[in-house]
Amino acid sequence: MTKVKVFSIPDFIIYYDRLISGLDKYLIIFITLRNDYKYDFNVVKLDIGDVERFQQGFINDTHLDILSKIPYEKYDKIFVCCDAGMSRSPAIASAILYYLKQREDALDMMLRYKYMNIHLYDEVLNKLKDKGEKEK
Repeated sequence: MTKVKVFSIPDFIIYYDRLISGLDKYLIIFITLRNDYKYDFNVVKLDIGDVERFQQGFINDTHLDILSKIPYEKYDKIFVCCDAGMSRSPAIASAILYYLKQREDALDMMLRYKYMNIHLYDEVLNKLKDKGEKEK
């Protein structure tokens, strides 16, 4: 079963070696508009601001297409990280958990992160649901 974890980008960078130790198949997603983080590992970087729907910097079709093409099931662990690890990353992580049919884990994450960007969650979950319907 795929595990999905949320971190702030600064914390993830600091603890990277410990977090990936022993993992063969893992995915790292960074959600940020910033370009000043220093790291030397591969990530899927999405330039998404922590804003509400219809505001500049919100998730767009390109981001949603990238997220919908990822084969989440093939990874042992997925790390979803944003600047603070409180809004965007739990939103996307919860949508991924829901898509993976780990509904209780998705709900637990939603309850744990009270500042989760619910608009972002809705957009990503709807796109992932579409992906699931097309795969049937």
